[in-house]
Amino acid sequence: MVPVANASHVPQAIRNISQIIAPALPTQFFDVDSDLIKIDAYISELKGEKGEGLRKEERLGVSIACARAGADGLVCFPFYFRTL
Repeated sequence: MVPVANASHVPQAIRNISQIIAPALPTQFFDVDSDLIKIDAYISELKGEKGEGLRKEERLGVSIACARAGADGLVCFPFYFRTL
């Protein structure tokens, strides 16, 4: 039987994302198509409620969401071009 991880940090993570990261991120006017490294650096600098850095799960979730938002706006090109 696999032990179940303690999920008590989940409500705190949701609170940090909705109360700290979500209000702070739009104020920086990042371009999600090209500024993913800057977004990750900015999120890493944000502090949680107790003055500590945010958890890696919170940073990773927001980073993936930004990357996906940037990818949704891109036009997908085929990996190869056929010539007739």
